[in-house]
Amino acid sequence: MFDRRRVILAKRLREMYKSGPQYTWQELLQSDDFGDLLQRYKFLSTIAERDANLVEEVRRQKTNIARREANLTESLAQATSARREKERELARLKANENKRKKTLAELKTSKSGSQRRIEQLARAERDLLAIIESFEKARTAGAPEAWEAGAAKDFPALKGRMNPPVEGKRVRGFGESRHPEFGTVTFNPGIDIEARAGSPVRAVARGKVEYASLLPGFGNCIIVAHGQGYYTLYAHTSKVFVKKDAMVNAGDVIAEAGGASAEAGSAFHFEIRKSKKALDPAEWLGK
Repeated sequence: MFDRRRVILAKRLREMYKSGPQYTWQELLQSDDFGDLLQRYKFLSTIAERDANLVEEVRRQKTNIARREANLTESLAQATSARREKERELARLKANENKRKKTLAELKTSKSGSQRRIEQLARAERDLLAIIESFEKARTAGAPEAWEAGAAKDFPALKGRMNPPVEGKRVRGFGESRHPEFGTVTFNPGIDIEARAGSPVRAVARGKVEYASLLPGFGNCIIVAHGQGYYTLYAHTSKVFVKKDAMVNAGDVIAEAGGASAEAGSAFHFEIRKSKKALDPAEWLGK
């Protein structure tokens, strides 16, 4: 509709341009009489009015078209903005989903690692109990050695005032603990001490070295017998300075800290046993 009216208007303008500014007067002056003059004037007025209406209609339609184009441009901009925001939202959702999958995978791996660690600790505890049981069988089967009487008397007297085997912060205590993420419960038969690598590890009391070697789950491990079924265990050491059957006194340096396995971390591990029963070292160590 707009294009057709614009064509008509262009044609009329060309005709008016060709006729020149005298066109109206020429038409009027060519009248034969007054009646013809009035007829011509009415005809020219009608043409002028139609031309004016045509111009106004073209202008109005042009304005409407411009308004619609502006609205369409705004709507298109809004649609483009909405599409881009949707794309950004989808990208965020995809990133969150990938992050969730990664977290779940890491959690699954961590849980598997934690479960393996629990199984390793269980095996290590069984192996340790078997070793101590063999020591106890040998101890009760034969006559007491000369050193045992004095050591067995001295060891119980150290309860509450025993010097720590190594300097450092206690990072895990004796007893059960629950994993914050997995809810699994593990039992620590001793205490773990965060010690500087190379720190001297000292015997806490007089006794005899019954074990000084690698023990699965405990790393480099030393077990010292103190008589009457008392034993102390020093695990996750880097260097061992004593051998099996060596006699040690309280304060003797028997190893260096810092040899923990990757699974156990860097904490030094210390236990006190009465036969196969684990005792809480916190009740024995001085404040």
